Amino acid sequence: MKKTLVWGFEWESQIEAIKNIHHKGLIEVKGWVISPSQQSRVINGLDMINIRYLRLEKHNFSGKAHYLYDDVKTACLEKFIEMYSRNHFTESFDYIDFLQAFNLFYDYFATLLIERNIELILFSYLPHFGDDLILYTLAKKLGVTTVIYYQSHIPNRLYYMLDMDDYGRFETIPLRFDHPYISIEKKYEKEHFYMKKKRLDVPCTPRFLKEIRRIVFRRRNRIGFLNALKLQRDCIRYKKNLKKHSINHIDFRRG
Repeated sequence: MKKTLVWGFEWESQIEAIKNIHHKGLIEVKGWVISPSQQSRVINGLDMINIRYLRLEKHNFSGKAHYLYDDVKTACLEKFIEMYSRNHFTESFDYIDFLQAFNLFYDYFATLLIERNIELILFSYLPHFGDDLILYTLAKKLGVTTVIYYQSHIPNRLYYMLDMDDYGRFETIPLRFDHPYISIEKKYEKEHFYMKKKRLDVPCTPRFLKEIRRIVFRRRNRIGFLNALKLQRDCIRYKKNLKKHSINHIDFRRG
């Protein structure tokens, strides 16, 4: 039974799944990073961790895993800044602020992993907030097993991987097929969802005249007129290419 840190898993079905494997003794949950609104729904007696918005628990610097700091910093500081800068509360951050945040997270996670003897981390999604990327990178350096789950477009199915770089290839996990293969008819229909609201049969000239009328009545300058000419030229070229190159079927037997 591995000592486990859980990251995410905030949907009701996910919470029940983690609680189930914990009570069955398959894992021993030593901490759960989850939003405050969901903390009352998880396992009683567990240490709930809320690290969003730099709300780290009262944490004194420990210096644990300091020998890995440079490696982790080199591997993910730039990506951390890119990810973490999307938060509204970091709008006024400069480089030093981001570096301080990185240092806080690094020392906090190093202390958490080492003092609780974490052997396994379960992520409910690919690390993309910034703080989760630090945890993931540090865990890899410490030899902690990471399992990352990811949603699938197929009902009642999901992806999982042991390494972020394996996403899309899934070479680090065994493939399991417990259902017959689905036969997909080889045909091609050019009806993409993003084209359904776009009328391709609208002629260019009426649109051009409508734009000229708008320019005249709104007293726009010559730049507006030149832009209308450009749109007219682009429209004619598009119609010409569409007529020349568009197809409505593909012969899959070729080649």
